[in-house]
Amino acid sequence: MPIREFVGFIWIGDEPGIRLRLMAMTVTEARELVIEEYGEGHVISLWNEEDASKPRSPGVVGESVDAGAIWGEDVGETGPPCGGG
Repeated sequence: MPIREFVGFIWIGDEPGIRLRLMAMTVTEARELVIEEYGEGHVISLWNEEDASKPRSPGVVGESVDAGAIWGEDVGETGPPCGGG
């Protein structure tokens, strides 16, 4: 699997979101890298721009746009914000 660029944000407590940009093979690996650096218990939003711009069938959730997933206490993953991409 090729290494791809993932972008997103992490919100730590009530602080403004920190923009993220990292290289990983999967969104799961990207999330693990963020948790390794910032610790657990934060809200994380990550996506791959190329994947996010691909057309998807209704009801199909892609690897980097997993809107309903909760990955731990207060940690979730969604695609780009409305109007993004």
